[in-house]
Amino acid sequence: MSSEDPKIKKSNWALIGAIITVLYIGACGWLAYQNESSLLQQVKALSLNELGDALAGGFAPLAFLWLFIATMIQGQELHDSRKVMSEQADAAEKQAQAATNQVEHMGEQVAALAEQNRIATEVAAANYQVALYEKRVELYTELDAAGFSALQSGDLEPEVRTKIIRTVNKGRWIVGPKTREWLLEIGSATNKIGRLQAKRAIRENKLKHAVETGKETQVIERELDEMLDEQNAIFEELDKLLDVNMLNDVLGPYLQLPGKIGAGDIKDA
Repeated sequence: MSSEDPKIKKSNWALIGAIITVLYIGACGWLAYQNESSLLQQVKALSLNELGDALAGGFAPLAFLWLFIATMIQGQELHDSRKVMSEQADAAEKQAQAATNQVEHMGEQVAALAEQNRIATEVAAANYQVALYEKRVELYTELDAAGFSALQSGDLEPEVRTKIIRTVNKGRWIVGPKTREWLLEIGSATNKIGRLQAKRAIRENKLKHAVETGKETQVIERELDEMLDEQNAIFEELDKLLDVNMLNDVLGPYLQLPGKIGAGDIKDA
């Protein structure tokens, strides 16, 4: 039914009322015309009260007619109002359903983003774990090679000494506090041996010069012996720190991929 139907219905009831009113008045006029003489005599004989009653009785059908028409028009308006309200309620319900669907869709998008974030975090964690594992394996390998070279030569060559210091400086940031102390002991012992080697070289040059010039060499020789004894003691300490069994005990727990990312992955041996 189109939106113009209510107006058409209202116009039809008003038109019907107007037609009936015209017909009724026309019929009353025709009857009055047919009985004009007798009707005039009767009207003249009526008092004002009786004349008013007669007119009220004559127009009463029209009053009831228009009361009925007004009731029908009002009923039609109420029906139209209920229909409009029902359509508005349906539209509001559809809007609410659309909003609910939108919220559900947004929830799905949030869940998808959360899943992507979880996957990205796991990938980052895996990359971190692999990189950390590779750095620790490199630390173990370089210290093992340095210890083997020192054991073979019975002394620390400058290249080996430099490599140990570099390895200690890199490795202390990827292990726990206790293991870091162990690395610092290795670095300290290596530096002490380096300083003693430098002092011995100076004393050996003095000894050589004293021999060439015929000067007393006993004091210099005694100093060299003391320095050598001290260096040998430190070298034995360093050899223990770089022993394969010590490496396995201290760094062994690090040579496996951690289960989770974070500070908890750096464990003390």
